[in-house]
Amino acid sequence: MVSSFLYWLIAPFILAWALVKFIQRSPRPVAPDVAALIAKDPMPAKAYAAACRGAAGLTSLGVFEKLIEASDAAWKGQDAAKKSGVKASFLVFDATGVVVEQVDS
Repeated sequence: MVSSFLYWLIAPFILAWALVKFIQRSPRPVAPDVAALIAKDPMPAKAYAAACRGAAGLTSLGVFEKLIEASDAAWKGQDAAKKSGVKASFLVFDATGVVVEQVDS
């Protein structure tokens, strides 16, 4: 009885926890232009930034305290780019440079 309880209920949770920890430790790539933008203009540890990657390169849309604010800035930039007919990518990334969200126009 105890062994079946451990096998069917406890073991899957332990394996899922180990898988999550393994994924968290895996290296997350940072694009060179994003790394250059962060090096040029550092941001606080728990902040998010939005940027536009277009023909002119990567330009910052601002640094925000919350992820939803940075995401809103990226979506507003995408709407403006669609209206003007410009092709660009809008990125939202954290302080380490890992892209959290990407929106293309």
